[in-house]
Amino acid sequence: MQRMVVHAKGLITGPYRPQRVRAVLRALVLVPAFARSRPSVAAPALVASDLGLFAYSAGQAPLFDAETYRAGPRPE
Repeated sequence: MQRMVVHAKGLITGPYRPQRVRAVLRALVLVPAFARSRPSVAAPALVASDLGLFAYSAGQAPLFDAETYRAGPRPE
């Protein structure tokens, strides 16, 4: 939201005002056509469970101390 406010302020008071206005108007014209041409995003074919993901880390030690968040000893 803050970024939108900054851009809106730049359109009104900032340098390069005519160029910014043209860019915003052009984007407003092109966005609907882009949205129509964009293929829909398909659902993921495979959803991994948490247990499946944690299985990859079985037997691994963390590389940081959980209390201080500092690097711990490197595993050998």
